[in-house]
Amino acid sequence: MTTIKGTMVRSTNFLLIEDDDAHARIIMRSILECKSIKSQVTLIENGEKALNIIQNYTVHNSFTHPDYILLDLNLPKVNGMDILKMIKDHPFLYRTPVVILTSSDSRQEKLDAYRMHVNSYLIKPTEPGRFKQMVKDLLSYWSCWNKNVSSDLTYIEESS
Repeated sequence: MTTIKGTMVRSTNFLLIEDDDAHARIIMRSILECKSIKSQVTLIENGEKALNIIQNYTVHNSFTHPDYILLDLNLPKVNGMDILKMIKDHPFLYRTPVVILTSSDSRQEKLDAYRMHVNSYLIKPTEPGRFKQMVKDLLSYWSCWNKNVSSDLTYIEESS
């Protein structure tokens, strides 16, 4: 943790799995502009690459353990539901909160995602200003209001 003007700021690592360049820019810019968190964002642009990274992830490799995973569903090569399943079955990543950011308002996809223990399912607004505000609200919730046990457990495991 670092301190900015007397306020504790925790370092937060985001894994963003998003194939749309415009959406990725909005999300990344919103995260990096947020002054209440010191953040790092790792962007993966397609499902196949995400699957390979997740399958090969161990606590000792170069991929930084994410505090949060932001996942698009409509990805090329491997879809987001398959990636969600892989994350939730992974021995080191299953506790990491996953937020789906998608344009799909499919009732079935929402039900399937929650059955696979997604932490949140958000539909991307089509207006860029509203999309940016949604990301800021998401950051506020997950980094300030919600107390993420995954980060605490990672810290405890690493310091033992």
